[in-house]
Formats: sequence, structure tokens, C-alpha cells
Amino acid sequence: MAFNLEITITGLCMFVPRSESRMDVLMVAAGGGMGGCRCGCMQRHYARVFYDAAYNSDDPNALPGECVGIALEDRLLDLTQLGGNGETVKPLRNLVDVGAIVGKSVSSDLNAIPSLAACVALPPGFVAYSLPYGPWELYAPGAGVNTLLLPYYVGWTIEGIDDTELRWELRGLGGLPDQPLAPLYPKRGQAGNAIKLTACNVTKSHANCNVVGDPGSPPPPNYPMDHFEAFYDLYDWDGFRPVPIYAPKQSGASKSTAYTCVPSGGH
Repeated sequence: MAFNLEITITGLCMFVPRSESRMDVLMVAAGGGMGGCRCGCMQRHYARVFYDAAYNSDDPNALPGECVGIALEDRLLDLTQLGGNGETVKPLRNLVDVGAIVGKSVSSDLNAIPSLAACVALPPGFVAYSLPYGPWELYAPGAGVNTLLLPYYVGWTIEGIDDTELRWELRGLGGLPDQPLAPLYPKRGQAGNAIKLTACNVTKSHANCNVVGDPGSPPPPNYPMDHFEAFYDLYDWDGFRPVPIYAPKQSGASKSTAYTCVPSGGH
């Protein structure tokens, strides 16, 4: 019984294509003296994956239950072995490429990346975005001012997984042991059998199953997306750290992003 795995990804998560068959989602350790604001003034972010407890039951018609959260800090959630019918992994649109700004590439050795909280490795999938909200402006050295419409989450769907359950585990980073996880079982829906996860790296007040919701009201004029600064720590970058600034003078802005921390791209 094949099923689809739908993963919604939000918060301080950087999408880094590693090959045609692997996309790494790097979650930066921000807050509590780590990442971004070096003085420790940034509120701590929590790398988590959430799912509905109904997926713990092998009953395909099980009703929605409680929210289950799994801590990802110092772990790799490697889903590349799932296969599926996805396309080739490609850089994503509408995401700020921090690597292009600093002129560096993120190390392929996860243990060598500064300020890495966790990683989710994805196989090829079909990508959907939240409606892009903005506009935001980003000044980068040598590139002038770019007007950005930034999505506050990315949906990654792995279609056609040929199994009756999701077999997964967390692999330890930095010498930590692996952590086995209980299998999850797909549920029947209008679009076929599916399992839905939310992977996020957000502040504690937002860390729950409903982390992806109403993006809220627009910020005040010239509001900086200051949490975005933490992405530069993945490169150990001490140079100028441009962050998106809300630019309400542009037309078409009805709402802002959900948080000041949205996904980015890298290389």
C-alpha cells in the first residue's frame, strides 16, 4: 500500500541541495547564546518534528488525536531512503541564498557546520509554498537592493512510498547514539494514503502542531527580520549580515510572514 509523506517546513531552516537525490534542511541553533545575536539576546529556537498521534495506530481510519513532538537537536532525520516518485532535487525559488551573499558553501560534513542544531535530509519531492508574503527588501554587498516575497513555509511531498508504514529513526550527530522511532502508519484521505509531518525551528511559544497558521498582521514599517541573521552562523561568517527589511511602500502587501524567521536557501 503506497503512501505519500507530506512535510511542512518552517522557521530557521536552510535548504541546501547536496545532490540530485538529496536536499539537506539545516536548522540553526539560535538563541541562548548560540547563533544569530552573539550576545545571547535572541530568544532560543527549538528544532522539532510534530505529527498527529493518530499515525501511531495501524488503523487506516484512526481519528485525529493529540500532538506528538520529537526533539531534533544534535540529530539527523534522514528520509532519503524512502525513495518515492519525486523529481530531481533543485535549488528552491523565493528563498534568500545566504551562501551567495557570503561567497561560501556549507560543508557537506554535518559535524563540521558551526551552530547546527539539527538536519532533515529529504529525497526528491514535489514542492509547494505558502503564498509569498511581503514585500521585504534585502541589501547585499555588490547586489544592491532586492525586493523579496518570502514564503513562511515550504511543503515537501514524497509521493509513492512503497511501504505500509513509515520506518524512520534519528541518527546522532557529534558522537551521540542513534535514536529509534516508532513506525507511523498512513491514513486514508481524499488524496489517497498519507502521513503529514511538520518540521520546524521556531521559538517555544510557536513550537506545536499548529506552527503553520495565520501569518498575522504586517509588521511596522522598516521592520528587520532579525532572526534571519542566525543563518550566517552556519558559515561561521563574521562579515556584514544583511537581513530582510519589511517595505510597506510597495503594493500588494496584506500580511507579513508568520515570524521574523523564515526558511532560506544555501549552497
